[in-house]
Amino acid sequence: MKKSHESCPPSTGKWRKLVLIMKLKLFVLLCCLQTVNANVSAQQRLDVSFKDASLETVITYLQAQTGYEFFYLESNLASASRVTVDLKQETLPEILDEVLKGQGLAYEMKDGVVIITAAAVEDEEQKSVTVKGKVTDEAGQALPGVTVLLKGTTLGTATDVEGNYVLQIPSSEAITLVFSFIGMDAQEVTYAGQAELNVVMKAAATEIDEVVVTGIFKKARESYTGAVSTIDGEDLQMFRGQNLVQTLKNMDISINLMADNINGSNPNRMPQINIRGNSSLPMDVAEYNQEANNSVNTPLIIMDGFEIALERLMDYNDEEIESINILKDAAATAIYGSRGSNGVIVVTTKQPEPGKLRVNAEVGIDLEVPDLTSYDLLNAAEKLQLEWDLGLYM
Repeated sequence: MKKSHESCPPSTGKWRKLVLIMKLKLFVLLCCLQTVNANVSAQQRLDVSFKDASLETVITYLQAQTGYEFFYLESNLASASRVTVDLKQETLPEILDEVLKGQGLAYEMKDGVVIITAAAVEDEEQKSVTVKGKVTDEAGQALPGVTVLLKGTTLGTATDVEGNYVLQIPSSEAITLVFSFIGMDAQEVTYAGQAELNVVMKAAATEIDEVVVTGIFKKARESYTGAVSTIDGEDLQMFRGQNLVQTLKNMDISINLMADNINGSNPNRMPQINIRGNSSLPMDVAEYNQEANNSVNTPLIIMDGFEIALERLMDYNDEEIESINILKDAAATAIYGSRGSNGVIVVTTKQPEPGKLRVNAEVGIDLEVPDLTSYDLLNAAEKLQLEWDLGLYM
């Protein structure tokens, strides 16, 4: 009688190995299916229509329609603006581009997942430009030590012994350089991309209030020890009188105009003027009538280095005068000798600019009208009545 042989179960090790292989095959199959599904979902065309909806609401809708998983930080969506879109038959990337436009957000799609992050702010590399050139004066001489600054900043340099400079500055649409030097007028020059930016600096004009013009030389006001009054063109306009001498009288109390009771305000008669008092008196009536007193005590008048008469000073147009210096103490005699004993009036006129035509015109109207507002004037009827009452027609 034969015995039947029962099949033996596989060993435990082989069984475990078989199960592991089956799990790996199943995992690979699921990954392939997920990739195919994701590709199909990415190409799927959707209709999306929202009006003033939150970005989170739109993302939830897209997640349900496409099967994609969306990952994001709530803090990134908190500052997002409301969404209003109306799209027809658009793919998911096209919808995300429209929804996230201007939100400061970016997305990345990979393996069925959409990751939304804050858009990276790319810092543009700031370009720089190199500006170079030479600084000279009006005579063409190089100026060493000129300060060159980028306007509004402390970025700058200085010229070398030959007047050359090189400055590297950040690039911008408008570049303005400021050139400054002692004794020169500061200049602002715009850089427009030229190969060399050469600058010619002009000497600073000395303010009239800082110097005293004696007619022979100019001396710093701080070092001038004499008594002097300096009057500029603006002051002449503020205190303008009937003539230039009267204007000076209005501005400086040291100028005395003697009252002429005989001639009154006759414009053809020269006034008696003195600054330091009377240095000589007429010896008799004849000298007095010949105006010897006036000619002896009249101060010395110097205009642009030359002596002029009082009559010309009175007739001169004050618009043409730049400054007037009145020397009124012993310092004037130290310069002019005995001619300056009566004081000196030094006039500096405005110098015309070369190559420019200068025309000045001045028009004025003086009206002298008596004030008759307090008078009670008669009309024709009242005049006849008054004459009748006085017995004119009796």
